[in-house]
Amino acid sequence: MKYYKSGEQVSYGLYISAKAMDMCFIGAEDETLEGVPGATYIRLPVLLMLLLSPAFGGVFVMTFPVIVLAMVGIVFLQSVAHLIKNMFHRHADLVVMRWEPTIAYFNKKNREAEDSKKENPEKK
Repeated sequence: MKYYKSGEQVSYGLYISAKAMDMCFIGAEDETLEGVPGATYIRLPVLLMLLLSPAFGGVFVMTFPVIVLAMVGIVFLQSVAHLIKNMFHRHADLVVMRWEPTIAYFNKKNREAEDSKKENPEKK
């Protein structure tokens, strides 16, 4: 089995790359194999593709309703999740406690400012 790289001059045929999930059809002799840069392709015989095309079409026809229902379900679930997220996000400040006494105590700048105000009440 011969391997071809993208950018090479190849002959007429169908070229497929499993790793890059890419398929290229070359319609004339000595055309450049346009594809994913750095991908490795193999040439599939046209006769093989002609024999397998009814099987590919049948699989597509059988799975198309499932694909459509799955997409509708995904969009519906994403919409519901977005709605719930926005509903809880509006009231998230009621759940999150923002008072952190240890950080307030160890914040030296605020503590020094408060101490200086206590020592010199006239200066504000």
